[in-house]
Amino acid sequence: MNISCDFNNTISQSYLPSSEETANIKLRLLADLRSCLSYLLPNGVFHGNRFYVGDVHGNRGKSLVVELTGSKAGLWKDFATNQGGDIIDLWAEVHSKTEFHEIMASIAEWLGYNKKYTEKQYIDEDFEKFITYSWNYYDENGQVIVKVYRSDFPGKKKVYKPFNVKTLSYKAPDTRPLYNIPGILKSDKIILVEGEKCAEALIEKGITATTTMSGANADADKTDWSQLKGKHIVIWPDNDEPGKQYAENATTKLLSLGIASLSIVKIPEGKPKGWDAADYVQENTNVSDFIENNLKKVIIRPPLNILDWSADRFVGPVPEQNVSC
Repeated sequence: MNISCDFNNTISQSYLPSSEETANIKLRLLADLRSCLSYLLPNGVFHGNRFYVGDVHGNRGKSLVVELTGSKAGLWKDFATNQGGDIIDLWAEVHSKTEFHEIMASIAEWLGYNKKYTEKQYIDEDFEKFITYSWNYYDENGQVIVKVYRSDFPGKKKVYKPFNVKTLSYKAPDTRPLYNIPGILKSDKIILVEGEKCAEALIEKGITATTTMSGANADADKTDWSQLKGKHIVIWPDNDEPGKQYAENATTKLLSLGIASLSIVKIPEGKPKGWDAADYVQENTNVSDFIENNLKKVIIRPPLNILDWSADRFVGPVPEQNVSC
C-alpha cells in the first residue's frame, strides 16, 4: 500500500490542483486502485474484477460494488442506497468531505504527490496489478487484523501475501489467527478446510468454516487454535498429499487442545487431485448431507477433566451382592 505517514510535509487543505494535475492525480489513484480501496474500506473484499463492501462507512457486506478493471475502473455503486460515482466521489464519501479542494488535497497527500515518487513502500506493482481475491481475518471484536491477497500472474502459480494491518507490512503476524473467528465464536460445530476460498464457499452455504493462514503450507505451531477448544471439529482436506499432511498436522494440534469431537471427511473415490470443498460446492447443493455421510470419526467424546471428578460420585450404599456357595 502507498500510505503516506510523513506529516512534516503535509499538503495545505487549500491546495487546488490544475485540471492537468487533477487528471494525473486521478490516474495515479486508479493505478493504485486496490491499495486505495484497502485503505479506504478495509472490511471490503476483492473477488475477480470487483471489490465488495457493505457501504461507504466500511461495514461488511456486498451492497457496494467497485469495478477494478477496464474503462469502468474506479466506478462504484451502492445498490442499497443507489449512490455511486467515480473513485474521487468514493474518497469524498468515505472521508465525509464536500469541498473539492479538500478532497483533492487529501488524495494528493495520501499519494505523496508533492514528494519524489519512489518505489512502493509495501508491495511491488506486479503483485498488486494481478490481485484477484482478498480475504479478511477478523479478531473477536470483528476488527480486521490481517488481509490475505491472492495474485494470479499470467502463466505462473497463484501467489498469496498476508498484509498485517497492525504493522502495515506484508508480513504474517508471529501468531497467526484462524479465519472467521467471529463465526467460530457463535458455533459449536466448525469445518476446518484448506484455504480461504474453501472456507468462504461453505460460509456462503450457511456452514461455519475456518482455515489456517496459508492452508496446507501453514505453520501449525504458529497458529492460534484456541478458539476451537471445546468445539466439534470436522476436517475437510484437499484431495492430495499436502491435504493429507494438513489434516494430520491439524489433528495432532486439535487433540492436544481439548475439543468435543473430531472427524475427517472421506474424499469419494474418483475425485481428481486437488479436489476440495469449493469444488464440491460448485458441483452440488446438499453440502451438509455430504459432510454427514462421509465422516470418519477420530474421537467422539470430550476428554476427561480431572476437576469434574470427585469421590462424592461414589458415595452411597454398597450394591447388594449375590454370593452362591
